[in-house]
Amino acid sequence: MKQLVLCRHAKSSWKYPLKDVYRPLNKRGLMQAAEMARRCELLPDLVLCSPATRAWSTALCYFQELGWNYEVLRMEPGLIEASKAQLIELLQNVDESVDTLFLFGHNPGFNDLLSYLSQSPLPTENLVTSGRVVLSLPYSTWKSLELDSATIIDWTVPQ
Repeated sequence: MKQLVLCRHAKSSWKYPLKDVYRPLNKRGLMQAAEMARRCELLPDLVLCSPATRAWSTALCYFQELGWNYEVLRMEPGLIEASKAQLIELLQNVDESVDTLFLFGHNPGFNDLLSYLSQSPLPTENLVTSGRVVLSLPYSTWKSLELDSATIIDWTVPQ
């Protein structure tokens, strides 16, 4: 069995005239990222993170709050603006020794991937900023990903 944890980046700031990839988290985003980290009980075997500042900062909140080992953290450029197809390809290339995989990234790709993988209707049509979804995948290999094969075991949003 594999577990996939999708963590959408926290709320970003539009205060500064920066390229999209460089937008930092705003105050609310920093608070919600830390809150969501404290509410996480899973330990990752691998964390793949978009290099966008807002996603990277969200992931770092989890590492700082939970004391995770930074050796499992990898920047994954393919997560920026990734489509469902690109996300599936990325997942199918994850090493088989990884049982619990965290992705820190973006919508609409995460929403599309959730709709594709989930056996049941999604609790809401949109994974909100700072939202986290845990999927249970009924296979022993990441290469086996297929339509309607995953079960949502947790859908957590900031309070």
